[in-house]
Amino acid sequence: MYFYRKYQYCLKFIFCLLCTLFRRKSRTKYMPNSLSTPQNQTVQEAEKYLCENFMNESLNREVIAAHLKISCAYLSEIFKKNTQKTLPQYLNELRISKAKELLQNTHNRVTEIAYEVGFRNFDHFIRVFKSFERVTPTEFRGKCIKAMKGR
Repeated sequence: MYFYRKYQYCLKFIFCLLCTLFRRKSRTKYMPNSLSTPQNQTVQEAEKYLCENFMNESLNREVIAAHLKISCAYLSEIFKKNTQKTLPQYLNELRISKAKELLQNTHNRVTEIAYEVGFRNFDHFIRVFKSFERVTPTEFRGKCIKAMKGR
């Protein structure tokens, strides 16, 4: 049991590091010479909040805006301007990235993974996953297993 908890902690830590790298990469890609403005800092705070709370199924624009103490419209505007993505797009990217990691590294059922990464509706999870990966989560896991056996 101790090893499992330590493993889960390590996975969460690695995922947070990947989120940080992802945020930095997306910022430098779209704003290579930008100065640190209040807008950029707000977007960075929003990205950090999303990374830390993406698994919360009730996470939405209103919750994030309330946390940052700004309006929903302003949050949407500056987030899209700075990341070239809408909040739902960014959130789905985080969730699918974590789902892929769990599909590859755990034996959890796909339904459990869907709820663990913050999707309320399993069918919606399947649709979003397929839109990102062009395969269902089960097919993705099967391909990963085949790739591991082929090594």
